[in-house]
Amino acid sequence: MALVIMQVPLDEIFDLRHRILRAGLPPEEAHFHDDDHPDTWHVSVFDGDINRLVSCASFMPSKLNSAPAWQLRGMATEVGYRGRGYGRQLLHWALPAIAGKTGIVNFWCNGRKDAAGFYEKMGWSRASGEFEIKGAGPHYIMAQQLPDSRSKRKRPSR
Repeated sequence: MALVIMQVPLDEIFDLRHRILRAGLPPEEAHFHDDDHPDTWHVSVFDGDINRLVSCASFMPSKLNSAPAWQLRGMATEVGYRGRGYGRQLLHWALPAIAGKTGIVNFWCNGRKDAAGFYEKMGWSRASGEFEIKGAGPHYIMAQQLPDSRSKRKRPSR
């Protein structure tokens, strides 16, 4: 796979997000609160072998248990391309890139019940019981805290 993963403007991922997550609804239903926040990261996965955008996600500044965090929203992968590792690669790239640039190591999302296993394989944990999001079905809050690389710095030797 010749993947290109990078931060992009919202308009580069919006169509994919709308088609996958809000199919049949007006486009404004795929516009999320804080999409336009200056610190929000929109991330694309482009497969150069097929010359196509195949996966995307957005990360908004948020809080998790009163601590600074990033909320993952709008993660979508083209239907015919699921199970090929695009979402996994997106998270492997985005989380350390965002944490490295911002120093915020906490991430969370409202993960669909049928995606909980995916997040758990990626090192995320269930941080809530099951709950229902109207029109979207059962979910869990899923969370992950990356190691804070700043705390691993070696002290100067004497």
